[in-house]
Amino acid sequence: MNSSLLVAVVAIGIAAVFGVEAAGYPLEARRLPALMAWIVVGLSVLMIIEDGFKRRRLRRLTADAGTKATSEPVERIASIVWSALIPFSAAIAAYIALIPIAGYLITTPVFLGGVLLVSRAIRPVTAIIVAIVVTAAIWVIFIWLLRLPIPLLPMSS
Repeated sequence: MNSSLLVAVVAIGIAAVFGVEAAGYPLEARRLPALMAWIVVGLSVLMIIEDGFKRRRLRRLTADAGTKATSEPVERIASIVWSALIPFSAAIAAYIALIPIAGYLITTPVFLGGVLLVSRAIRPVTAIIVAIVVTAAIWVIFIWLLRLPIPLLPMSS
């Protein structure tokens, strides 16, 4: 199994869980999670279709390479990088487990900032700013506007 196929299947599973969980919300609060779940499922299905096209093209190119010389480069399908997937999955599990204990306002910026700092995707100062801005944006949408009961600070259930 390659990485894009695994991500697509996991994303569909997560979207299904969020869709089921959102079914218990009031109608106004249910709209955004349901919309997001459908968008994630749609994009995931497109990823699976794209993966199928890539596999078919790769098979055709390798079969043609045996019969004639081809100048078209063969694109390899990315494999799963387990050394990145396992720690990131553990971090997600820790994030989910820590929200009820440490609260959203502590756990979310630490998780986002930590992932961005460890991955070295962006500069450290930018990672901290992104973590704070994303935490604030999520707070505005889900807590202030939708009034979802999310524990904000330690032991504030």
